Amino acid sequence: MKRYLLALHGTPVDRLAIQKGLEVAKKENAKISIVAISTTPNLPKAWRDDNLPEILEQGAKEKATRVAAEAEKFFNENGVEVTTEAKVGDPGKIICSSSTGYDMVIMPTRGITGIRKAIQGCVAEMVSKCSSTPILFVRPQ
Repeated sequence: MKRYLLALHGTPVDRLAIQKGLEVAKKENAKISIVAISTTPNLPKAWRDDNLPEILEQGAKEKATRVAAEAEKFFNENGVEVTTEAKVGDPGKIICSSSTGYDMVIMPTRGITGIRKAIQGCVAEMVSKCSSTPILFVRPQ
């Protein structure tokens, strides 16, 4: 049985990747593992207090957990069992390290280009460079 990793970031494009993951899982009778990833903002030291990093980490973990639970509910309602994991950190690094042992990674991409891509970076590009697992990028039309 094929095993696919569905990587989610808590963005509006996630819904498209979830729908594609469901389609692929049903068509190929594949097992889906969901990794939901959230990040913490990088704030200047002057804006931080002693408790802020823990508060931000907790908020990010709660967001990732919520994203994973919503995706799991959607799959279960459509007759597909999944496993889920919620992680906090750099999405590209997490997806690359999590992708080992899977037949494919399914992930959303916003398809940003130009200056915006140069400033924000591109998770899809990073994953395509560091993962040897085939990747199905899902982007809005």
